[in-house]
Amino acid sequence: FQHEGNDFFFIDTVDKAGRWQIHLTGFQRPRALSMSAAHFACNNLLHWQVKRAGNTLKMGNDIGQIETSLFSVETSPFDGVKSPVFEVNADVLGPIEGYYCLIRATPRPEGIELGVCGAHYGMRTTADGFDCLEKNIQNIQYTDALAYFPPGVALASLDAVSRQIEAEAAAVPLEIPDFHASCDARPRPVYVTNVKNFANVRSAVGFEHPVVLEARKDGQLKGVGDPHVWADGANAAGCREACIASLSGKATDKTRATLRQCHADNTLWYQVQSSDGTRGFVSGKYLRF
Repeated sequence: FQHEGNDFFFIDTVDKAGRWQIHLTGFQRPRALSMSAAHFACNNLLHWQVKRAGNTLKMGNDIGQIETSLFSVETSPFDGVKSPVFEVNADVLGPIEGYYCLIRATPRPEGIELGVCGAHYGMRTTADGFDCLEKNIQNIQYTDALAYFPPGVALASLDAVSRQIEAEAAAVPLEIPDFHASCDARPRPVYVTNVKNFANVRSAVGFEHPVVLEARKDGQLKGVGDPHVWADGANAAGCREACIASLSGKATDKTRATLRQCHADNTLWYQVQSSDGTRGFVSGKYLRF
């Protein structure tokens, strides 16, 4: 009572509430997450760990040179709910200001439930205490939904901005990348497909090698390392050239058509790892994102 009214620190924005870990209720969370909202979640949480203000970024699905994309879509084994996982990659900002996150957006009746893991390179902070070692989605932890709002937003405007986030999300429909049209070698979750019951994971590239694991249909594996061209597969040389073009960002519609055929012919194989650590090789024909 010894303080005058203007002595107090007024919490009136998302950034101020987030930095001081003030949990808010009474607003309607967005029911869908946009690319920019996923980026805000990453940026805010990494800065709030050290009480630093989040970057003063604006709304929009394309924020500068920072790449935000759909990483995967998880399906809950309990209720079948599908949760998109976004990848936020700000490596372009360099070793001091660069950062990386995986953001899971789980739809709930009351709005999006937010999960995150990530790291800021220069500040040496992690998003809500967890990094994403080898892009492992198991490291994603649930956190305060306030993080996916732009840091400068007034708390009185949260409902209106929630509707704006929903509109952005609707304007850019989420499409799972076509596994068979690329040679994506990044470590990420992949799922077994195009089989009746299971796919055989082998000790080396090729059907002549022994089976080390039977991966059930729709089961999750982790992609490990670069794709491999089976020397005995159809059009091995052409598949190798198409992969090089895909990995260098120079793929054309013709390249993507070639890669689809290469996968259908069992020419492209991938090293995968199961949840118990077992590693082996499987034809890309039996994998999807």
